[in-house]
Amino acid sequence: MNSAVLHNTTVLYIRTFFSSLITIWSIRILSERLGLTNYGILNVILGLSVLIGSIQQALSTSGQKFITEATLENGKNIRDIFMGQMLVINVILAAVILLIGYTAGEYFITEILTIPKDRMTSSIITFRLSLVLLAINIVLKPFTLLYFSYDDLSLFGILGILESLMKLILAYALIYFDQRLEWYLIGLIGIALLVNLLYVTRSVKKFDLRIRFRHTHFPFKQFLLSVGWNFIGSFSNTLSSQGQNLLLNIYFGPIANSARAISVSVKNTVYLFASNIQLALNSSVVRESNDKNLVKELQLLLVSTRIIFGTVVIVSLPLIIFTEEIFKLWLVDFSWSTVIFTRLILIELIIHSLSVPSESVMVAKDKLYHFQTIGGVILLSNLLISYPLLVFGGSAQIVYLSSICTTLVVVLYRLKLVEKVLEQPRYFIILKVISMILKMTSYSIPLVFITFMDFDNLPFFTFVLTIFSVFCYLLLGSALMLLRKEERQELVLLIRSRIQ
Repeated sequence: MNSAVLHNTTVLYIRTFFSSLITIWSIRILSERLGLTNYGILNVILGLSVLIGSIQQALSTSGQKFITEATLENGKNIRDIFMGQMLVINVILAAVILLIGYTAGEYFITEILTIPKDRMTSSIITFRLSLVLLAINIVLKPFTLLYFSYDDLSLFGILGILESLMKLILAYALIYFDQRLEWYLIGLIGIALLVNLLYVTRSVKKFDLRIRFRHTHFPFKQFLLSVGWNFIGSFSNTLSSQGQNLLLNIYFGPIANSARAISVSVKNTVYLFASNIQLALNSSVVRESNDKNLVKELQLLLVSTRIIFGTVVIVSLPLIIFTEEIFKLWLVDFSWSTVIFTRLILIELIIHSLSVPSESVMVAKDKLYHFQTIGGVILLSNLLISYPLLVFGGSAQIVYLSSICTTLVVVLYRLKLVEKVLEQPRYFIILKVISMILKMTSYSIPLVFITFMDFDNLPFFTFVLTIFSVFCYLLLGSALMLLRKEERQELVLLIRSRIQ
């Protein structure tokens, strides 16, 4: 296993662990300060701005690939010019997003969404502020990507924890304000400006960055195609998720959105582990792709798949088993729908984690057409399944169950595409993935007996010890079942070197 991948993965694990703990507590404080209705409205509004700005994820994925290639092949001057051109592109896109958001977005809020009339003005102001927040993150994103292209993630880890702490302080501070939705977004804008400016100033010093807006040969066609295909995939994924949110809002109101918001927050916290490993992997995959080394690319794909899948299972299974008990300790007020939504969305995430590394390979290979377009269509079919079922009186869980089914189909389809791109025998990668699932499933079977325990009568310390024991059991199982002997040895050596 590449030592840089191991190092970056370790740094990002530490960042994600502490950020997740802080974020989980922040959600409790924020939902308490805003109330369930306002919290539901906040997440619908933020979800709508994310849907409009789904191009941001596409720019990040493609931008990291091209910045890495610029640093590898063309040296500092071309890198500086490329950064300047990326900034121009991002400014234009941010302006377009603001224009679309301030017109179509506000119409959608006032005419389609189910929002109490006394909160309509507040919702519109909150939406406008969320677009400003989105524009700031889009414009300054290339400076963050620069650190990934050099595999230098220490600052990223530190600033991630600092950002989470500032958001927690902001949630506590809301008690001093009347217009809490608006002030929360203003605070988020201030935090985004501070964090991004730290990236800008540090990258100028650390990498001797001098932004140049000079015209030069630049693979605009390849870049725009890569961004375009990634945008289709990102937009499809976001539209599927936010479409579910809107369906819940239309048929079940803001309280259902609040339950979904909490479940999505749990999912996003768990998914941070997977996405951060993918970020650590991207630059290594681009390097191997440039060297046309299919063997190492396959090794990176399988190793990262095992690590990401194992990590998501380790974190998700205890949450699935102890959902209600954890929520009683974590949240002041929640509905039974929140428990069901969280369990279902974590099952979907476990399935989705199997195809996360395949995106890095397809981006590096510029083979995104079928991967993103057909995959996106399959994801969106979730809404076509859910909508008629809700019209005829289906429960809110239908949205999640149909999403699980479409995610499974997408994962199988994308693994098949990666298999072809890496020139592997038919069903080779799919069988490897099935093997991983069977190993972890067989190892996890004993945990079924825990579900029959009466947790209500357990002392708090015993309950915490039980969760910790399950976590350790899964951690040991992932190391034994998913990592090869030499990979376990490399990981132990890395941990020892960091401790010493």
